Amino acid sequence: MVEDISDDDCVTPSFDLGFNVDSDSEGTVPGNEDSVPRVAVVKPAQKEKQKSRVSCQIVSPKKRPHEDFDDDASAVPLKRIPEIFNQKKKCERSFKSPLSDADLKSLENKHFAPDTHKNICWAVNMYEQWRATRNRNPDNITITASLFRPDSLTKDNLSYGLCRFLTEVKKMDSSDFPSKTLYEILISIQMHLESEGLYWKLIDDSNFVNVKYTLDNLMKLRTEQGMSLHTRKAEVLTYDHEEQLWQCRVLGSSNPEQLINTVVFMVGLHCCLRAGKEHRNLRGFGFDSQFQFVFLNGVRYLKYIEDIGLKTNKGGLKHRKLKPKEVLIFPDTEKRERCPVELVRKYMCKMPQVKWCNAFYLRPLKNYTSSEWYHDLPMGLNALSKVVKRLCARAGTEGHFTNHSLRASSVTRMYQGGIQEKVISEVSGHRSLAVREYQHTNLEQK
Repeated sequence: MVEDISDDDCVTPSFDLGFNVDSDSEGTVPGNEDSVPRVAVVKPAQKEKQKSRVSCQIVSPKKRPHEDFDDDASAVPLKRIPEIFNQKKKCERSFKSPLSDADLKSLENKHFAPDTHKNICWAVNMYEQWRATRNRNPDNITITASLFRPDSLTKDNLSYGLCRFLTEVKKMDSSDFPSKTLYEILISIQMHLESEGLYWKLIDDSNFVNVKYTLDNLMKLRTEQGMSLHTRKAEVLTYDHEEQLWQCRVLGSSNPEQLINTVVFMVGLHCCLRAGKEHRNLRGFGFDSQFQFVFLNGVRYLKYIEDIGLKTNKGGLKHRKLKPKEVLIFPDTEKRERCPVELVRKYMCKMPQVKWCNAFYLRPLKNYTSSEWYHDLPMGLNALSKVVKRLCARAGTEGHFTNHSLRASSVTRMYQGGIQEKVISEVSGHRSLAVREYQHTNLEQK
């Protein structure tokens, strides 16, 4: 029979085992105090002499962190042991349901960014449309290389098909593609082949030397025709351009639309953000907010934390050791109305009190109050991507200015200010020497 013993008595339950127990024993085995529950030491002589029923004490061990014992119990009755084992069975590790072969194949295949995947599909579909049109004419040689059937591809028939494709492809308006577009089409087809398991280098592989020479000569011919390799890039906003925006009252904080346009301008300029989705995906509230107000020596600063999953930090194996960049925005003590920290702070104060949307840029209210200026809805991507272009048009600033001009202007200003390239790369988030493309010199430096 199990005896009910209180915790204060420091006595463990006793059981009838049919042999004597040394009364002087404390129920511990020397050198093994932390072992499992153990029986007190019994002298062999006593076991031979007496066969009567006696009680034996089981001394409870010290509670281990991983055992599922009650905190207020010094010993576990034997009748509770099956319950503990059942609880441990319930706590067994669970796994996800099995994936289908198609889902597993999708994870194994190489994934591209959305824009890159769009370009790949466009190039592959254009090649297949050209091949179908080419094969309708019985007088011409049949093109057998199909990108939709990679198992049937060979280097010879693919090289022959690509050479003819590059020379015959054209736009919908029957004009020629620029040389840069021809190069991008070929690289997109190469990336498609890599996703299908064919790691063929269409330019460097000696088996595709005809493709390389064909593309090279076509690019030279396009250049002679005035179709240059260089594309129109976003221009840099100088300090004079920014002053013009302030003087024309395009930038400011007097109404909802003006304030949010100014915040987009300041955040993009000081945080060196890319145009488009990086602005749209900014989070400004909750535990995962990318903006934090910090105080250093009694001065309020604004800290921006880069999001993971962007162009230079996808979070995969290649970027597993990269840390998100952090940018500290300093206040403007001379011109408080142009201080980026105070402008962002005012913008946050004008947001709705009850907020469910986690987007940082919200739609301005037409009928706003003194305390609430914005909807609880994110600002549209099209409206957000044209902020700088719209501001420069209102101020009469001539040039090709886009949201990407803010990033180019930020790097250029740091470069002209004598900042080291390593520091510039930390602020801009560049992982390569591509940062040098944004380093524009001014007339004084020339």
